[in-house]
Amino acid sequence: GVDIETRTPVSNLEDMAEALLPSNDYEEFRNLSAKQRLTAFLKWWTRTEARSKALGCGFAHLTNSARISFLLHETLVQPTHQIGMHQWHFIDPYISAGYIASVALQSQACKA
Repeated sequence: GVDIETRTPVSNLEDMAEALLPSNDYEEFRNLSAKQRLTAFLKWWTRTEARSKALGCGFAHLTNSARISFLLHETLVQPTHQIGMHQWHFIDPYISAGYIASVALQSQACKA
């Protein structure tokens, strides 16, 4: 799944983050500087949207079902997330200064 969002100010960013982020992530979010919060929230949003598109289900089904990181470092491939029996790989390609994008790829977890 793929999602691209414009990097524009969100007027109710704090309220949206509090309502949508899992509580542990919201605490991490609040510890970020004001400048970092928009990027962090949009990374989480695009990763969650990309995963919902890959699964073919709505965004609401995913917001509380799994922890999806909003790490701020700008590497191309983000860490793998184990969610249920699947591994999710999130790639954050650079599009341009005004956009944030994420690609979610699912693979079956190996059984030990």
